[in-house]
Amino acid sequence: MFCVDDVAPSCKPEPEAFAKVFAAVGAVPSRCVMFEDSIKNIRTARDLGMTTVLVSGPVSGDDAAPSDPAVDHTITTVGEIKVRLPSLWDGTL
Repeated sequence: MFCVDDVAPSCKPEPEAFAKVFAAVGAVPSRCVMFEDSIKNIRTARDLGMTTVLVSGPVSGDDAAPSDPAVDHTITTVGEIKVRLPSLWDGTL
């Protein structure tokens, strides 16, 4: 887990914040998934090459838009993850 202090002085949706997390864990954006309820953060994640999942449950970001082209998948509950993103389990992501 990372918090705002870990990426300061940057923060989401600034690409520099994502870059700090990638570097800290040795991640490649194309092998990462962003679960988010804010479209501005989804858009940056997608621009960086991440797979994006909009969480649009009963309480979601005020700008949540499942039809946005930056959204790869949409879920409303955590229980949908395995069905909507089987690649997380079968190793194809």
